[in-house]
Amino acid sequence: MSGSTIRQPSVTVSLTSADQVVQNTPHRVLIVGQMISGTATTKELQENIASSGAPENDLFGEASQIAAMIRGFKAINKLTRLDAIGIDDHASGVPREVDFTIAGTPAAGTLTVVAGSEVNHSYAITVAATDTVTDVADAITTAITADTKCPFSCSNVAGAVTLLAKNDGLVANDLGVEVLVGDSGCTVAAITDNPAGSQDPTLTDALDNATGRYQGIVWAWGQDTSDLETYLAARWNATDEVLDGVGFVVLQDTYANLLTALDPGYNDQNIVVFAEKNEDETGIYLGPSMNEASYVKASMFAAIRALRLTVDAAVGQYVTSSASLDQFGGPAHASLPYF
Repeated sequence: MSGSTIRQPSVTVSLTSADQVVQNTPHRVLIVGQMISGTATTKELQENIASSGAPENDLFGEASQIAAMIRGFKAINKLTRLDAIGIDDHASGVPREVDFTIAGTPAAGTLTVVAGSEVNHSYAITVAATDTVTDVADAITTAITADTKCPFSCSNVAGAVTLLAKNDGLVANDLGVEVLVGDSGCTVAAITDNPAGSQDPTLTDALDNATGRYQGIVWAWGQDTSDLETYLAARWNATDEVLDGVGFVVLQDTYANLLTALDPGYNDQNIVVFAEKNEDETGIYLGPSMNEASYVKASMFAAIRALRLTVDAAVGQYVTSSASLDQFGGPAHASLPYF
């Protein structure tokens, strides 16, 4: 109340006859990320991504950010309708380059390299006592190149290994790279960016083709959410329609920069932000505290949330309650804490 003015909220109510069963709006999730190649057109809405098979590979390129996001979602949730918008890299985009050099005296043992995901892109390299550092680097290159879903390409010269992100821009800077020399006799002095990725796509009209209600939108660019915020703000309490939804992003940075960005920069009722601290363990690891792509982590959480809001979806492994009725999703269980 301000002076003698009483402000009244705008309320939208649907009236139906008493004998009509009213269903909740079917849950829909939209994933937006960078593509590499494929049959999709940039910024074009792709509806009903099939839960079986891998249509995302043909649409967007199997090593692309958005294909990895879709795979992460479907690994958890095959029930919720999933739409996607792929965006081409910027014409002036620069891919992230990560360098490390294999040194030391190789011995019989195992060396492990992780390139972007500890779960999906981890490579155990068998080292023989007769190997040279070039042989070890060649084996690393062969293993990573054979993984056509890896977000990096790989090359080496005389033991100096170079990983090059397959998508341009800043988002690839969030990917973790780890080298565990184990009992291989090898050493690695440092893992370095040279250069870091730069120039994300132009996102201004990325959501122009996203119509209807999306209860969840997964957005790959944690450092640039202004267009997502604008899109969701216009749908919050829309007149005569229910269009509101929530955006999911991961913001990855140093601890000091995260504190600055999150207070009050992300104080938005429509955005869920996961803060991920960068780590640099000299010669061992460079990347986030949890070695999984930031955009995949956001996608996986959106998949869990969608299950929790879906009637009869099995969610027992994702919520803290052990009560029998709480093991299945639905609007009534929306307040149950996650594990």
